[in-house]
Amino acid sequence: MPGTEAAASFFSDLREVPSGTPIPLYPLTPDPTGAITPAPDYLSLLLQPGFYLVTFDVAAVLLQPGYLQVTPAVGGVPQVNLGVYFRTAVGDSSAGGSRTFLFNAPAATTFSLTYNASAPTTSVTTTLTVQKLNRAE
Repeated sequence: MPGTEAAASFFSDLREVPSGTPIPLYPLTPDPTGAITPAPDYLSLLLQPGFYLVTFDVAAVLLQPGYLQVTPAVGGVPQVNLGVYFRTAVGDSSAGGSRTFLFNAPAATTFSLTYNASAPTTSVTTTLTVQKLNRAE
């Protein structure tokens, strides 16, 4: 029967995130089944095989004109087409975006979000919900 087999949510609320680094993902609502778990350093998630529905949201304040980009990676492979991109021509500007997508993990894998920005940023907040789906083949 289709539905959700497991689910977990994660967050981060940081003063700043260095450009080119993974966003820490701290558990907000842990998955009791163990299918979705944070890595010991909280920089990625460990996912058991299956179909996953992912929703993430990021917001930050760009202190100068520039852009921010958040790129998800599955198994260490960046998925630029599934990321968030925001550009502004003025400083002290709120920036953000969200994405929802489905992917198949045929084997155990990792999931992470990498933060990039061309300008200094502050107040970087991220929320992430991951659902492992029951999917009839």
